[in-house]
Amino acid sequence: MVGSAEMAKCLGVTTRRLGQLVSEGVLRKEGRGKFPLAFNVKAFIDFKVQSEVSGLAPSSADKLAQTREQALLRKMAREDREIIAMEEAMEALEDVTGEFLTTMSTLPAQITRDLEERSRIEKICDGERKRLAKSFVKTTQALQQGRRASSAQTEDDAR
Repeated sequence: MVGSAEMAKCLGVTTRRLGQLVSEGVLRKEGRGKFPLAFNVKAFIDFKVQSEVSGLAPSSADKLAQTREQALLRKMAREDREIIAMEEAMEALEDVTGEFLTTMSTLPAQITRDLEERSRIEKICDGERKRLAKSFVKTTQALQQGRRASSAQTEDDAR
């Protein structure tokens, strides 16, 4: 058994905090100003450990605040054009793809007036246009499935 001043000193708290811990039921006091030392040291350690553990586990209010913060960060990123909606990205990819493939169709006529040479160039361009169209479709599918666009090319390279 120790007095309140000695008990507070052993636990590294003030005598006032010691009284609060007794009121909260964390520590036990026997008689006037008498504390069982071993019991209270163990009880105080258990209390501190439990406080640490519960402080690490996020409460539902913490989770809600975190969710709201993430939503706000996404909104700000959209407004700053750091991210865009998937639908908007797909429309842009479709526009660029269409424009590119259309341009490839006009190349043979721009290159030569010789019909035989133009036919030969058209066959080359058609083959490349088909290959690129397949590649664009795979890239679009990869993006829609949440994979990186480069993963669609990696799959082609593996074949």
